[in-house]
Amino acid sequence: MDALCFGLFGKPFRNINKPQLVNSVNNGGTRVETEFKIGSKKYKVIRGIKPNLFEVYRDETLLNQDANIRDYQEYLEKTVLKLNFKSFTQIVILGSSSFVPFMQLK
Repeated sequence: MDALCFGLFGKPFRNINKPQLVNSVNNGGTRVETEFKIGSKKYKVIRGIKPNLFEVYRDETLLNQDANIRDYQEYLEKTVLKLNFKSFTQIVILGSSSFVPFMQLK
């Protein structure tokens, strides 16, 4: 869950800081690639620490990175995902852990 949240939002799901995500065994960096599809469009978000990296691809084309990281993140949340971190964790992450199929409801 931490990797998915970090990949999409730049922060882990748990209450830990970003340096704690870095591989402590070999002091290597962290790199997360998240791929998903919305309608007919394919997206890939690549995010990393050591080195810092944040790239968003739509249909294998890198989206314009002229904006600063905060604006680029805002574009990803508002235009592509249509969810912010809080909504994502409440709906997707927490919802999946307590999901009960309809036929099993009592």
